[in-house]
Amino acid sequence: MEDYKNFKHFLESVRSNELYAIKLELAAMIILLNGSHQKINEAIAYAQTNSDFDFETHQPSQSKKSLITVEDSFLYENGELSNNFSQERLNEVFRLYHLMCNERDVVNEIDETKKKDFKGSNSTKKVVIVAGVVVTAYFLYKILK
Repeated sequence: MEDYKNFKHFLESVRSNELYAIKLELAAMIILLNGSHQKINEAIAYAQTNSDFDFETHQPSQSKKSLITVEDSFLYENGELSNNFSQERLNEVFRLYHLMCNERDVVNEIDETKKKDFKGSNSTKKVVIVAGVVVTAYFLYKILK
């Protein structure tokens, strides 16, 4: 996906002024748009212009004790955007996203997973096709016998 214009549900949420849905969509876009500040800021500007959406007053996070890894912190703060979409929290989510990607080399893992899934799905398709041919041949044999 290139930018917010590709997210139909986001556009519909902005048109219908569903503030909670807008927050959820923006939080999801951070991951789907690979943490691109520019693209997310364009989506936020669109939402601010076309709905009642705006940044909220920052409320500090409640629980930091059980968050062990950067990924835990990112997932928690990203989820908190739906409750408190503040500029401070958004900046923290961006910071944590990039730390998480650097820490886990997420981009490379995603590419490798896609390659494995693609190869696995081809093998699965071959097995299903061969099984279908065998079953069809068996039924034809029984019918013609």
